[in-house]
Amino acid sequence: MALNIVFAGSTLIYLAVFLYKFNHLRANWDNARLWTMCIGCLFFLIPRAVGGPTSQHFINEVTGVPNIAILLMCIAHSGASAAFVSLALFWRYPTQVAWPRVRWIIAACALNVVILVTLFAMLDVPEERVSQNFASHYIPKQPLLFVFYLFYSVPTLTGFSMLSFWCLAWARTEDYASLPRLRRALSLYGWSSVFKCVFQAGQLGIFIAIKFSAYPLENVMQIFVIVAGPLFVPMLAAALLVPWWGPRWEAFRDWTKRWQAFLALRSLHHALQPVGPASVIVAQDKKLDPHHRVRRMVIELNDWCLALSPLFNPTTQEQVESHGRKVGLTGTELAALIEAVQLHTAKLAWQQGTRPPSNGTEHQHDEEVRDGTGIDEEIIWWIQVARAYKTTAAFSETVSYFGD
Repeated sequence: MALNIVFAGSTLIYLAVFLYKFNHLRANWDNARLWTMCIGCLFFLIPRAVGGPTSQHFINEVTGVPNIAILLMCIAHSGASAAFVSLALFWRYPTQVAWPRVRWIIAACALNVVILVTLFAMLDVPEERVSQNFASHYIPKQPLLFVFYLFYSVPTLTGFSMLSFWCLAWARTEDYASLPRLRRALSLYGWSSVFKCVFQAGQLGIFIAIKFSAYPLENVMQIFVIVAGPLFVPMLAAALLVPWWGPRWEAFRDWTKRWQAFLALRSLHHALQPVGPASVIVAQDKKLDPHHRVRRMVIELNDWCLALSPLFNPTTQEQVESHGRKVGLTGTELAALIEAVQLHTAKLAWQQGTRPPSNGTEHQHDEEVRDGTGIDEEIIWWIQVARAYKTTAAFSETVSYFGD
């Protein structure tokens, strides 16, 4: 029952991925990458669809050939290995460059399939067994079956080892520095292939143990398939669906970062709001839009900074700069502290009734934010100022900057 559930769940995952990719293929029939990806998905789908004990029994009964489902699973795994190695080549090289290498892979896979079919035809396995105890039951009786499993496991293990090495190496290359989604997909393909290699190596180790051990390992094989078999399925499915979830993940990450920026700017925005409360504007339908909220915050902070800047005190700047350098602050950290203290002292003067003369001074960042450019740099700057602003109360106890 557990095996049927494991294989049914994996089948549903790969069926959904295959249908998603096939839908894209319908609009791009001449795309070699999509063809290879769909073929690879199909080859991965077949062993999951026929791998459960109930499915294996059904296939054997319909065809009238005992244990034919096991041969079908081995052939599909071999084809999947070839398909995904070919896909990696199509990703890395132009189609016309990759095709000669892919033809060699197809030829090697075809030869391997012929060998598997020939060896299976030579076996005497009349009693039906599911794949999880087929090897432990027949390898001691049929030495040729061990050779069959070697021709299944070794090429598959080799193919996925090459795939994992290439994908992980290419994911780190500078060639793809400007393609984060492709890098993410290559990493996922690489690590899913690593898990597949571990599974294949463990399975091969069990075959060898069955061959040369006097102890029955039927239960070991079943537990291994249940526990280790599904490990790489979600990761490979995620790699195949990067074009779907990649943009959504980036949008969600940006959305999260904007809310973090909103929370970081909130205290400074609230502290300076009395300078110009009428300028605080939030669109009625965008209260939950962090991009709008943060952009408005930055615009309003720039407006209030513009209003307060004539009250900035040069003496205060010198004192803050001197103290900041003594405690090891430099660069933007020091500039942010100076800005925060100047805003703090200017706001206090504003609250005491001091008003600057109207001289038409413009804040240097205001127009950039209003036309939508430089917003990320502005957010980073104001977050630094907001963090420094929280320390101004403690700083005022150390440095006497209040006054003229």
